[in-house]
Amino acid sequence: MPRMTRRELAQMANVTPAVVTAALTGRPQSIRVSDRTADRIRLLAKQHNYQPDIRARALSQGKSMLLAYLSREGAQYWNWHQVQDIQVALRGTDYSVILHHHRGTLEDEAYHVQQALRQRVDGLFVCGGFLSLDGQTNEPLFRHLQDEGVRILQFYNVIPGLVSINHDDRAMSRMATRHLIAQGHRRITFPMYVSCLDQRVPRAFLHLRNQVEGYVEAMGEAGLTTDVWHFEAPATGRSGLNQMIDHGMYVWSQLKQRPGRPTAVLLHHDLQVIGLMRSAMADGIRIPRDLSVMGCCDMDLSQVTSPAVTTISTDDSGMLAGRMMLDMLAGRPVQDVFLEPSVVVRESVAPPPDDPRPLRG
Repeated sequence: MPRMTRRELAQMANVTPAVVTAALTGRPQSIRVSDRTADRIRLLAKQHNYQPDIRARALSQGKSMLLAYLSREGAQYWNWHQVQDIQVALRGTDYSVILHHHRGTLEDEAYHVQQALRQRVDGLFVCGGFLSLDGQTNEPLFRHLQDEGVRILQFYNVIPGLVSINHDDRAMSRMATRHLIAQGHRRITFPMYVSCLDQRVPRAFLHLRNQVEGYVEAMGEAGLTTDVWHFEAPATGRSGLNQMIDHGMYVWSQLKQRPGRPTAVLLHHDLQVIGLMRSAMADGIRIPRDLSVMGCCDMDLSQVTSPAVTTISTDDSGMLAGRMMLDMLAGRPVQDVFLEPSVVVRESVAPPPDDPRPLRG
């Protein structure tokens, strides 16, 4: 059955097409429609299943009604959830989200940014903007998009001056460490990538350094000795989620050989926790009875492991991003946001054992 057009609906209601638009959308405000006429038009539209032509409306408004979501390799899990929540926030609008996924290089990121520009998107979400070890970014290209009228919202502040939604990494690790201390732990170790020591570019690995600082602050408040040890992430041949799990397994292989015996381990990522628990339990370590393990970034997978991972969560960034983008598109002012963290208590943390078993199993 052919779709009813706006002109046909207008003829049926004995009004002009502009009155139909004003009755159904409230735009333009210069056209005043009586409540009785508007109710009659809406009833006819419902009876005949009238659907407005979004493309024509976008063209008349000088918009594409398209938003792009740009992400990088290794972040697929979080992207999926963020995009879902962004779409929920956009319900009731005519906006659609198209996905661009780059390989984690300046060149490939630039290619997809240019593709978004060719698609004449009205707004761009940037998840994990690329920052090379020598400090290079695609800032000029993003500035060009801004000059073209594209609204840009980034997750994590990679490009200075662009509106961003951020995790407070220092607060998250400080909160996690305090939780472990409250459970009675005094020997808490924090394995961390050696790359976070690289100071050649201050912003590179800043989130990792902030997590270490939060841990050190909490341990200092309690008068406890810190134990941060740095490891070189091995090449596992896998990427994304699997690579992070592999790194957790590697941490366990090194941890059980170190002198001293922690009663709790804090890791910067829940996937590392999952990998460490898998290897530790294979060695006969009972978690959390023999060793407590805690992460810093809640995810769905953390709920279904055995034991489930105790971790830190933040507010829903996807829903927030969708609302912020709508504000930006409407010309309303927005500011950078730091998400508020909270402890998610599950099963991987318990008070320390009275007589700790050796970590060698």
